[in-house]
Amino acid sequence: MLRTILIAGVSLPLKPLLALAALYAALWLAARLARRRGLDGDHLWNLGFVSAIAALVGGRVAYVLQFWPAYQQDPLAIFSVRPGTLAWMPGLLIGLLAGLLYVRRLHLPLTTVLDALAPGALLGLAILSLADFLAGDAYGTPTTLPWAVELWGARRHPVQLYQLGAQLAALFLVLRRPATWPGQPCVFGENAGLTLFLYALSRLLFDAFRGDSLILAGGFRAEQIGALAVALLALPAALAAPPQAEVSTPSV
Repeated sequence: MLRTILIAGVSLPLKPLLALAALYAALWLAARLARRRGLDGDHLWNLGFVSAIAALVGGRVAYVLQFWPAYQQDPLAIFSVRPGTLAWMPGLLIGLLAGLLYVRRLHLPLTTVLDALAPGALLGLAILSLADFLAGDAYGTPTTLPWAVELWGARRHPVQLYQLGAQLAALFLVLRRPATWPGQPCVFGENAGLTLFLYALSRLLFDAFRGDSLILAGGFRAEQIGALAVALLALPAALAAPPQAEVSTPSV
């Protein structure tokens, strides 16, 4: 495991640094793709930072409200932010809402924005998978396979690297696909739909090797059930035909 890195004599937590790198890389790629589609790339940078800040603040507020009796005794602890003191699901929902409000306020084309963000999200997720591998988080189940890694007293599937490979493969496929074309009736864009489908499919396959999954009654994994639902939802957009060049009909 590599949880910290030494820079100029200062020990810094590696995973938060890689999370920042993931955000930067995702927005950098999204901005480049947005410019190719005639959209100002600065809007993608602003959208990303607005959503990230809203997610962090919202996640912290939700966590404090959840454990308010403990914070009543020490109000200054409210301002002590650590990754373990964030309610991630409420934070993500608040970040998503803030992003949608930003897009709506500036009247940005939603499908174009999502099609530009989708490949960037895959790049960012790949970096986060590497961060999980280095930190020993999201670890795999025990195995005797020759490529197993030693972690927590057992040889385990490097499931983080499985996911990293799947995300890079999905990024390659999405970048080769044409973007949503004007007038196409699609809720979130073909690239975004394909991204969502491929990511959900990778979670459906590789979460079977996760050692920290939530197991429901009957042995089903909660993450896989959610991934199956998302994959089915995104399947129509993933299978949509690519845009065809218009063919003019000669006049008679």
